[in-house]
Amino acid sequence: MDDRFSYRQDIAYFEAGIIDLYGVIYPEADAAKDSVSRLVRTKAICGEVIICNETLAGFILWSQIQDDCADIIELCIAPSYQRQGLAASLLDSLKYQAISQNIGRITLEVRQTNLPACALYEKAGFKVVHRRTGYYQQQGQPVDALLMECRLTG
Repeated sequence: MDDRFSYRQDIAYFEAGIIDLYGVIYPEADAAKDSVSRLVRTKAICGEVIICNETLAGFILWSQIQDDCADIIELCIAPSYQRQGLAASLLDSLKYQAISQNIGRITLEVRQTNLPACALYEKAGFKVVHRRTGYYQQQGQPVDALLMECRLTG
């Protein structure tokens, strides 16, 4: 990984940057920014940020939802830093942390139309385990949610 990037786990310190980046990635979800702000300040939420030249390049938020399961809540990479392997490195870091905490699987949910994210998750070892038909609305059309899981081996 490029040494221009640094990784930090003190997500509350980067709350403003996380909310700003979330707004860039999801401009239509203005109301959700408050939820993201609360998540970042919740002790049960873990995460990591990537910093480049004092700028937030991306973040991942996750929680341990069962003894053996972590769930990815959000993974965002700033547009100018996409396609540089940062999302994959955040997933790798989460896998390492999960294994060290005896967590055996990681789950997430993604819109089926988010093809770059689906490809990233599949390459990282995630498999579709369930489909929520018409769970999202996108431009007035129903879009399925894919529930994906990655089984970890220690």
